[in-house]
Amino acid sequence: MNLKLIIAIMLVAVMATPAMATVVIPHGTTRADGDSFTLAVSGNNRNYDNTFLNRFARYYDLDLTNAGVGGSKAGDALVKIYDEVPVPTPYNTHVINIGYNDIRNYWATTETINATATRISSIVAFLRTGAILKSTNESIVYSGAWYGGAPTHDIYSSMIKMTNTSGSTATIQTEGNLIQLGLLYYATPSAAFTVTVDNEVRYTRTAEDYQCVTNDAYCAAAIEIPTTSGTHEVVIQNTGGKFAIDWVGYGNREDTPVIVVNGYTTKLNASAPTAAANVIANQKLQETLSMFDEKVIYCGQEDFDVNINMAIGPGTDIVHPNNFGHALIFQSMRDAI
Repeated sequence: MNLKLIIAIMLVAVMATPAMATVVIPHGTTRADGDSFTLAVSGNNRNYDNTFLNRFARYYDLDLTNAGVGGSKAGDALVKIYDEVPVPTPYNTHVINIGYNDIRNYWATTETINATATRISSIVAFLRTGAILKSTNESIVYSGAWYGGAPTHDIYSSMIKMTNTSGSTATIQTEGNLIQLGLLYYATPSAAFTVTVDNEVRYTRTAEDYQCVTNDAYCAAAIEIPTTSGTHEVVIQNTGGKFAIDWVGYGNREDTPVIVVNGYTTKLNASAPTAAANVIANQKLQETLSMFDEKVIYCGQEDFDVNINMAIGPGTDIVHPNNFGHALIFQSMRDAI
């Protein structure tokens, strides 16, 4: 065989080889948090072994912990994870399938859409922390007017530090190449602040930014800032409005788990918002998750058809997926990964 032919064959082989994925689901342990879609113990015509989560665990050879709770909303899942998952997380992979009940029960208002997305981002940021400081940790230096408080939901710490005075600062020392800030945003006045890392402004929020509160006085929100490796000084400064610090996390990107976040499926019942509202909700979720790197994978569920994936088969309850629906959700996850 001549040299030119050998080279041609090699080039064809290389071109025919599929591109390697940027993220590989590691073999090992995975935890899934979500609602009854995740728990999958009631609902439509289906085989429990073939729910989207069990298909996912089998396909990637994972030791699965199913922490789903029927009826759960994003705030419920956030607090459950705060209570049950240590820092750093012992799981290689997390699956988050939450928000369906928030969007369905509150008619997909702008405030609901924003609050659900920010709460999910708080879940993700928390699961990526390598070390965590509560807001009351003595190493955090507060300057200006800060007040203690004990909110009843959405919090990791039993006490938070809140400010509504412009110019007030909190200074934190971190290590590693990732910084996470667990915050609370209030309904009024809207939070406005800057975050500097080593004297460089890395994040700015203005009072004109979206409100993220619905049916509550406040909701959890999170920010992640990538940095170079090493020790860093982080300063959060109030520039108007009101917000609170719940926790501060830091660590290294290479130690973070893979986190798979499912988008919201469309809904089929009288109280469900329109499909168009569902599209807007998914867009906001995807936008909010864009602050994270490629180890956080958003899985769109735009192909979910309620007339095929939910509404047929004996025992249909017009809320939960049937066998076809679970197969489609898993396929969407695999395609995104």
